[in-house]
Amino acid sequence: MSDFGHNLKIKYGLAPHEPTEEQLTEITIEIQIFQVVNRRDPNDAELGSIVARICPTYQTYKYGAEVSLALRQALNQLLTKGK
Repeated sequence: MSDFGHNLKIKYGLAPHEPTEEQLTEITIEIQIFQVVNRRDPNDAELGSIVARICPTYQTYKYGAEVSLALRQALNQLLTKGK
């Protein structure tokens, strides 16, 4: 699993088996659509809404670390690769 996927798991309380590669692909596509429509990156709440629509275990697990900065960095790195 990518750093981005791991950070999503921790930040949004996903089950150990989520996000799958397919879910990560879908999340990435949704983020890109959001960026085109809104001309900006999603904030944490908006990203959470995307993850909640795609990952059924959203906010069902609690992990010990807060990774907001790491998540932002991984998101930026992922999106930079796609350009």
